[in-house]
Amino acid sequence: MKHKALVVTVAVLALSVVPSAALADIMTYRGVGLNEHVKIHADGLLADELTVRAGQYLVTYKDVDYDAYCVDIDHYAGSGEVEEWEISQLNNGYLVAYLFENHSDDVVTDLDAAALGVAIWEVIYEETGNEFNVDNGYFSITNNDDVAAAANELLAALPDTHTPQWDLTVLHSECKQDMLIGANPIPEPATLVLLGLGGIGVLIRRRRQ
Repeated sequence: MKHKALVVTVAVLALSVVPSAALADIMTYRGVGLNEHVKIHADGLLADELTVRAGQYLVTYKDVDYDAYCVDIDHYAGSGEVEEWEISQLNNGYLVAYLFENHSDDVVTDLDAAALGVAIWEVIYEETGNEFNVDNGYFSITNNDDVAAAANELLAALPDTHTPQWDLTVLHSECKQDMLIGANPIPEPATLVLLGLGGIGVLIRRRRQ
């Protein structure tokens, strides 16, 4: 009896010290959205010397469709299990957040999407100390001057610091490209009430005038 009790106790203790695995969800890759072709140069990475599509990647996650942006050029795109990462887990994540928050809603052309995608790659993969410029450095692109010029324009306006404001999530996979998804957060109910009261106040003032 004592032996059985000892075995049970050891088993319980063993389970208690094993970290619980993060629950994984499936990201479904549905192809590309707005994009343009560029040739990547990043020595040692899978995408080095490959001509790829830069821009929007269409994914579905938890039954919601997203125009995502790739944040991983060391894997191929595809569907699979992912875990959610914070934007801060990316190199220069605050700059990735700034680019996404300030420019993703303005993407209307293939050039817009490709420039944003390339600018995101640049801030993630460029070596410390190098200027953010997609024409040279550890990470660079060729074969598309228009995308390079547009990406460099976005990079030239980067701030020294930025606090993410949106609900941003990196869908991380061990074997497929990581994707950045997010959206401008909808105001909370309390905020909507305040906005509504503000609008009523404006109407009352106008009527009095």
